[in-house]
Amino acid sequence: MGFFAEDIGTIPNGRYNWYVFFLEDSWIDEKRKELSRNFKNFSREIGIEALAISGLDLNNFNDQVTSSFSDLIGNDRLSLPALIITDKLPSLEGEVNETSEEARVIYFSLASKDWNHGEITELLSRIAKAIKEEDTFDRLQRLDKRQFDKRWGWLTRYFDLKPGIAGFSIDIDAMINDHRDRDS
Repeated sequence: MGFFAEDIGTIPNGRYNWYVFFLEDSWIDEKRKELSRNFKNFSREIGIEALAISGLDLNNFNDQVTSSFSDLIGNDRLSLPALIITDKLPSLEGEVNETSEEARVIYFSLASKDWNHGEITELLSRIAKAIKEEDTFDRLQRLDKRQFDKRWGWLTRYFDLKPGIAGFSIDIDAMINDHRDRDS
């Protein structure tokens, strides 16, 4: 499902297992267009137990969301555009409704990377499929290699898991090679 929020206080709470925040800015380039154009499809693909959220007032909404999760993902990593996937909804006071230790958060920065046409769409498609699986976050949290590979293995082609909370870095070379292999 998809929702355009005026602020985080207007987001429906309680009935969703996942919240996926589309954090965009007002700049227009190909990656931002691709992200925006896929919001509706992504919202439909994640099903009724997850909610994709985009802000109406981008600056206010982004500030609220990023300040709510800054302790979990680090202030230095909050570059836009980005996705934040979590199982806890932040409150207007700028804190996650339940204790921060209980919130499970994945942060994907799409900024300052050279994305080829279609790669953001592919990333969103794979994230949507992973979200539909019941135990996806549990597998990611436990980091059991066999279980992780089953649901999130595709992600390791593009991102490196680092120790710590929500630590990811992007492997652009693998992404480019996969895109070339697919087109061959």
